[in-house]
Amino acid sequence: MYWKWIGPGAGLLIGLLTGCAGPIPENDGLGASGAMSQAWTAEVPSGGGTLTVDGTGTQADGVRITFPPGALPGGTVIGLAADAEKVKVRDGRWAGYSLSFTVAGDPEFGQPVTVVIPIPEKMRSAIAIAYQVDPDGSLHLMDATQPRGGAVLEVRTWKPCRFTLVYEIP
Repeated sequence: MYWKWIGPGAGLLIGLLTGCAGPIPENDGLGASGAMSQAWTAEVPSGGGTLTVDGTGTQADGVRITFPPGALPGGTVIGLAADAEKVKVRDGRWAGYSLSFTVAGDPEFGQPVTVVIPIPEKMRSAIAIAYQVDPDGSLHLMDATQPRGGAVLEVRTWKPCRFTLVYEIP
């Protein structure tokens, strides 16, 4: 059984994040200020496929990104970086990090891309909710499902962006 979030659950509100789908950062490592780190880059396989982030030493490790055929041309370089810059949460519990999914040229995808984010074991009884922020600061609830057991959150997106998770604790 899957839960689908189509509205802002329990009035959750995230404070303003800055930047969405900007150029791939060039620094390597999370700075003391919580600045964006260049955690990982890869090329999209020709005809689509799934890429798994590993070896970064950040919260990005274990994230899987699935590109269906036609989402992006093969050989397109993508990036996924993590940052720890604080996000203000009115309700719920912030995950403690944000992920920035970047693509050279900042295109919209031809098909929706699925980003599967591992949920820490201690948070699996909570409901994970994904939020994205546009460059103008507008907050948007993302299309996401959390399978029963809560081990992952599956987020679907039509464009690269910066997003974060908030947990609603039942």
